[in-house]
Amino acid sequence: MGAPMAANLAKFGHRLVAYDRDPFRVSEFKKVFNGAVTAETPREELYETRFWLRFLSASRFLGGWSVVGVAVASSGLGVCPNEHGSWFVSEYGFTATQFKAEKSVLGASRFESRSLSSVKDASNVGFVGLGNMGAPMAANLAKFGHRMVVYDRDPFRASEFKKVFNGAVTAETPREVGANCRIVISMLPGPSEVREVCLDPDNGLFVEARSRSVFIDSSTIEPATAKDISAALATKNPNALFIDAPVSGGVPGAVNRTLTFMAGCSEETLSPLESLFMCMGKRAISCGVVGSGQVAKVCNNLILGISMTAVSEAMSLAKRLGMEAQPLTDIVNSSSGRCWSSDTYHPVPNVMENVPSSNGYDIGFSCDLMLKDLGIAITEAKRVEAQAPLGLLAAALFKSMSEKGAGKKDFSGIYQYYYQKEDLKKQRPDSENDTKDLASEGSTS
Repeated sequence: MGAPMAANLAKFGHRLVAYDRDPFRVSEFKKVFNGAVTAETPREELYETRFWLRFLSASRFLGGWSVVGVAVASSGLGVCPNEHGSWFVSEYGFTATQFKAEKSVLGASRFESRSLSSVKDASNVGFVGLGNMGAPMAANLAKFGHRMVVYDRDPFRASEFKKVFNGAVTAETPREVGANCRIVISMLPGPSEVREVCLDPDNGLFVEARSRSVFIDSSTIEPATAKDISAALATKNPNALFIDAPVSGGVPGAVNRTLTFMAGCSEETLSPLESLFMCMGKRAISCGVVGSGQVAKVCNNLILGISMTAVSEAMSLAKRLGMEAQPLTDIVNSSSGRCWSSDTYHPVPNVMENVPSSNGYDIGFSCDLMLKDLGIAITEAKRVEAQAPLGLLAAALFKSMSEKGAGKKDFSGIYQYYYQKEDLKKQRPDSENDTKDLASEGSTS
């Protein structure tokens, strides 16, 4: 049992540290998989050689003790005993460091300076898009020991990432990322950027896509766009896979590793990738077929945009009626009006700490991005002839905020930039005219 299981791990690019009480079995395994390393004992000192090294899995297989290890360059992995008393860690992280007993080799691997010519390896993870969301997501992957190949259209962002994670490699084009990584994650502003990054005929991710590569896009785009991109990859390389996996949780979730991933794939496809997602978030949910992750995200953000305006409207009304935001918030969060916008991401300044409203509405999920997501929801509603009157009105409110120069501010700023202005009458969107404006931009029904 153990030998073919270990062999399959090796076939998927894992660098293995193998042990069996019969040395002949291990030596035969190493002959077939030359990159494997053999261990003389299963003792804990094997993984304690450097504190970056942990076992990916170890269990009592038929035929004796068979230990399979993976060198993981991370100081933050939790290790716990399984039911057999052996050790495992449920992370998908691995590096291309070919583990030897020498501590200096493994220790240097975390920080060595590398170039693309030296890192074409199955264990690389590529990341495209190092913005407010992408940078902390990529950073968390690096902290868990993944060897990162990063690209951003702003070279400064990539160079700054490399300064912090010196083992990372910067690519000059998305094509280089796709050519050098079996797993690539992208986090981009919108559909046009995703299409360009993936499908550009000269420098796109898919130009040199490798067999069995997995491309995970966590941007928010139309479901149809996700399907188109998946089909394009299948035409280019039928053995590669595209998964739409947008996220919920915003910048705080990206920083604190509490994102929820909505994956447009089956449970069977998601399962071997789940621990990779757990390096960046707290949960990954299978939504079904390609494009369904985007359906979930668009519907979620439709609720979010509407609920944020509702909470802001209620808080503004209470203020004008002489009630402060804090006691009303305490009541709402103990009552039926409770929602994420009231208990986690409050729009009124100084009601909660560490949210954009208490930081001048800077750094977060921008008004313009919320407007884009609502536009996608309304466009999809029009396509399938579904009613979305609340989405239309919420989009008009955020459009008003954006037109006042606050498009880059966090979307919770709708409280400040719409509801707290002196002349509310001038700010209120004319439902007929604003609907026509949004429709002319291709965003509404």
